[in-house]
Amino acid sequence: MPDLKPGSIFIDTGPYKAIRHPMYLSVILVCMAFVLGSLTLLKIITLAVLVAVLLIKIGHEEKQMKKGFPEYTPYAGRTRKIIPFIY
Repeated sequence: MPDLKPGSIFIDTGPYKAIRHPMYLSVILVCMAFVLGSLTLLKIITLAVLVAVLLIKIGHEEKQMKKGFPEYTPYAGRTRKIIPFIY
């Protein structure tokens, strides 16, 4: 699980202006492309497990960010987690 490192800085510009976890979104999109390229049950299950693991990591990261950066809570209120305008 990722933890805040000493000296970390809070960034809310660039892709972080719209969503809080753009790297996780990119991982999901790339994996979805592989799954849709040749659809199998195993690939669908693997993608579902990946998304579940990433959502757990997001929960952990959000707790760490709220502890480490007071400005994170208002930022989280005006942005989405991984899907712009939706979630």
